Formats: sequence, structure tokens, C-alpha cells
Amino acid sequence: MSIRLVCLVILSLLVASLGARSQGAPSAAAEDPLSMVAVYNGRWHSEDESFDTKFSKASKETVEITNTCSASGEFYVCHQQVSKPSGPASATVVFLWSAQERLFDTYVIDSAGGDAYHGRLTIQGSDYTWGAAKPDPSHPNQWRTLNTFSGPDHIVYKVQFSSDGKHWTTTRQGNESRVGK
Repeated sequence: MSIRLVCLVILSLLVASLGARSQGAPSAAAEDPLSMVAVYNGRWHSEDESFDTKFSKASKETVEITNTCSASGEFYVCHQQVSKPSGPASATVVFLWSAQERLFDTYVIDSAGGDAYHGRLTIQGSDYTWGAAKPDPSHPNQWRTLNTFSGPDHIVYKVQFSSDGKHWTTTRQGNESRVGK
């Protein structure tokens, strides 16, 4: 599995572990945009299913996730530890709010090494969408992770790819529930 795909998997697990403080996703607080991603902090239980695509094989998996997060100036940082049947994984994710673009620049640093993955997170109501910061001409497919909040401690997520940016194929989807702070 390529380091890019590993980073996307870790990123999708982190993204899926988002929670909310009230029904749906947290509102975009202009005075404190970092509060929108502060909902990462805590322990999560995930059950997901992968589908047979050119990038994935059909399977089901249960994952336990612990996010230890804190704010530092204009940054929000989460260290994520993932426990899954195939073995443990960890990454650090750095969030930086762009007031001009009204989105977060994200940087995922995998504990296995390699270059950081730079992505973008946009938030619209109860939908959080993660994607690449800019298209990579050497990779013809675009990737995104969609999260829809259905309460303060529950998320439905999908990891998808597209060759044209219009028609998306789901490689994995799942449900996450908060199990502790």
C-alpha cells in the first residue's frame, strides 16, 4: 500500500472520528473557528465496510480511535492512535484556519514517516468534506472523505474517489460513535 493511500486511510479514520457538541455539527463560530475541530478530542468506536473497487477489497472492520488534541495559538493539533485488527497506527494532524478562504488547511504526519499530507477541510452545516489541497497531476483520481453528523456523538462517513470530480465511487463507509472524552 502506498504511503499516500496509508495517509488517506489514517486521515479518513481521523475525519470520521469527528463529534459534535449539539445536534448536527458544531456551528462555524467566527470568533473561534478552532472550536469547529475541537470536537475531535476523545475516544471513538468505528464500524466500517470496504467495497470491491480498483482501490479496495470488500471487507468489514472494527476500529478503536483515541484523539488527544489541543490548541496552540492559531493551530489545533491532534495526535491520533488507532487500534485495528491489522495492527496499531498513529498520526498527528495539524489544523490551520484560513479566514480568507473559510476553510482549514490540514497536515497529516504519519508516525511511519514520509512527507506530510496537505489537505483541506470545508465545513457546511452538518457536513464536513476533506480533500486534497490541490490536484496532483501524477494521480488522475481525486479523493475525498465526507462526514455527516447525526447527533453530538455520531458520524456517518464515506471515503470516495473520482476521475472527473463529478462522479464519485465509495471505497469505504462507516459509522463512528463517541465512547469517551
